Parts: sequence; structure tokens; C-alpha cells
Amino acid sequence: MITKFYISTSADFSYSYENPDDIGPSAPLAKENGMGLELAEYCITYNIDDNFENTDRLIKERLAYTNDVLFHAPYNELCPAAIDPMIREVAKKRYLQVFPLAKSYGAKKIVVHSGFDPMLYRREWFVPESVEFW
Repeated sequence: MITKFYISTSADFSYSYENPDDIGPSAPLAKENGMGLELAEYCITYNIDDNFENTDRLIKERLAYTNDVLFHAPYNELCPAAIDPMIREVAKKRYLQVFPLAKSYGAKKIVVHSGFDPMLYRREWFVPESVEFW
């Protein structure tokens, strides 16, 4: 079995904020090493809501280095099986926002965090609630 490795663009965040025209090291490293690229820019929803134009431009520049892409969905404060139904609605809204984005960048897979925290949730409750959400 051949395992494909991906390098995350999360390492590029500091480059992007310090110099909005710098794509950072991830894309060139992916090309140099025959790796795919995990687009992590939208883990931070600020890049969806307030910084979309710049983020979209940078991603498109990074995509020139590879055509093998994973997309990382937002996860901060999101829990698809949250006890609070309003939090579930926010998670649903965010995921519905990024599915078309992932497709537009050619991603065939999306990384999503479950939000499971054993200190907050019992597995017997969380698993069926999560299944229902998805």
C-alpha cells in the first residue's frame, strides 16, 4: 500500500499575515517532495467571513504547485454533536459553507473534527448524536 503524504498550509499563516503576497513554504515543499497539499486556511473562519478575497487568491497561487489537495474544514468552537442545538446549527452552517469551497479547489477529501471531548460528553450519547448530524 502506498501512503500519500500531505503538507499543511497552516504553516503559512504567519507568512500570509505578515506579508499578504507571500504564499509561504508549504506549496513549494509539497511540489519538491511529491506531496499533496492540505488547505488549512479555512480552519479559521475569519478567512471565510472577513478575509475571503485574499485567502482565495493565496490558495489559488498555492494550487499552482500541486493538483493533489485535501481541504481542512473549520473546527474552532464547532461541535456537530453539541448539546446546545444552536451550536449544532452553527457547525452545520460552517460545513455547508466549506463543501462548495473544497470542491472549487479540487479537493477530493475534507478533514473535519468531531468535537468529541471525553470530559464533556459520554461516548454513549455523543456517537449516536454525531451519526445523526452527519
